[in-house]
Amino acid sequence: MLTLKKLAAKINETMQHNYRSKLLNRVLLSTAKYLDASKMEYCEDRRIRWTTYSNISSWFDCWEYDLVDLGFAFYDEHGECIIPDEQMQNI
Repeated sequence: MLTLKKLAAKINETMQHNYRSKLLNRVLLSTAKYLDASKMEYCEDRRIRWTTYSNISSWFDCWEYDLVDLGFAFYDEHGECIIPDEQMQNI
């Protein structure tokens, strides 16, 4: 939960002194009940920034090639990627 002190600290970082109280009152009147001004964990922030369409698409496109390159899978005579049952437990 957001506390008044946390919100005031965030506002103080960005605003000049004469506008702080007006902005704080406006924010308190206009925001939702559960406003969270805490800092995000670094790992979670990185994950959110990385999760783009191109990154996810690239990851799934390269998955098959990486499995073969690392020795977890192989291509059969039809060019289909096969993952042996004994390698499934290692993945």
